[in-house]
Amino acid sequence: MRDGHGIGAAAREAGVPEKRLRKFVRLRNLALRKGKVWTVHDPRVRRVPVQTDGRVQEIFVNGFKPASRAGQAWDRQGRFTRNNDTTLLAELRGQGLTDIHGRFYPFETNPNALHRIAAVEEVAFHEIYQIVS
Repeated sequence: MRDGHGIGAAAREAGVPEKRLRKFVRLRNLALRKGKVWTVHDPRVRRVPVQTDGRVQEIFVNGFKPASRAGQAWDRQGRFTRNNDTTLLAELRGQGLTDIHGRFYPFETNPNALHRIAAVEEVAFHEIYQIVS
């Protein structure tokens, strides 16, 4: 549904009846329907890893979008450590995430720091990422 597909397609993909998914979405306030279009807003808190200040930190963020940005940054940083393509880090400069307490965590873009993290840390993004509430 986040990608613009209808609730029927989402229900088929999830393998549940459309009526059940519609009830689930409404009860948990995960989306609103305006006419024929569903607008997804998933405010649940998520725990995500962020490579910042020369280390990996687990932070809590509100909603899907910041968690998705954390995953994209993690992917870019990981691809950089495998092939040393610094252009992958250019988009991350000055970017970061704000946690649920309002503290900003800039994405690590220092190549040396990223290589140190990769040599020490062996944490997979999916092992930490979690919907908390």
